[in-house]
Amino acid sequence: MVGILETATDTAWSIRRRDGSIMNVDIADIEAQRVVPPTPAQRVAVEELERIAARGWRALETEPLGDWLLRASDGFTGRANSALCLGSPGLPLDAAARRVREWYAARQLPARMQVPLASPPGPLVEWLTDAGWSWSPRVHVMTAEIAHVLRAAQARAPAEPVQVDLAESPDAAWLAGYRQDGDDLRQ
Repeated sequence: MVGILETATDTAWSIRRRDGSIMNVDIADIEAQRVVPPTPAQRVAVEELERIAARGWRALETEPLGDWLLRASDGFTGRANSALCLGSPGLPLDAAARRVREWYAARQLPARMQVPLASPPGPLVEWLTDAGWSWSPRVHVMTAEIAHVLRAAQARAPAEPVQVDLAESPDAAWLAGYRQDGDDLRQ
C-alpha cells in the first residue's frame, strides 16, 4: 500500500491513499516499510480546477444555468457571488446574460460573471467585452500539494521549523487577515 501516514499508535497506522480513503493497518500486519518522496505536482486544466474550487468555496445558494453555476452568498466575496461561466449556459449568450442579471437582481446583488481565462480567450470574453461588461481585477488561483510546499520551505530555511496548521474552521487571526473591514464571518 502506498499512501500518506496520517496517524500512528503502538498498535496501528492510519494511511491516506491517493483516492482519499483511509486504511487502518495493524502494526502486526506490516512486513516492510519505506519513505517514498512525493511525486511531482499534478497539473489540472483550468476548468477542472475552477470546478474543484467551487466545491471548496461553496456559496450559500446555487443554481445551474446549463453548465454555468449561479452563486450567491449575501454579497460576501466576489467568487461566491458570481456566475461561474464554464462550458455552455445552454442559451444564447445574450439570453444567458439576461438570466444572470435577473437572478442576481432578485437577490439584490450586482450581476457578476467569473470567467476563467484560457489562452487565447474564448468567445464569452469577446462577447462580454462587446456587450460592455466591466472587468474586475484578475485573480490568480494557485494550488500546491502540501508536501511540495513543506519540502520547498524546508530547503530554503533548513534551520527554521515549518509549521502548518489545519483546522475545521478559520480562527480569529485568520479572519482578521482575510477580512480587513471588521466584519465577523463566524456569525
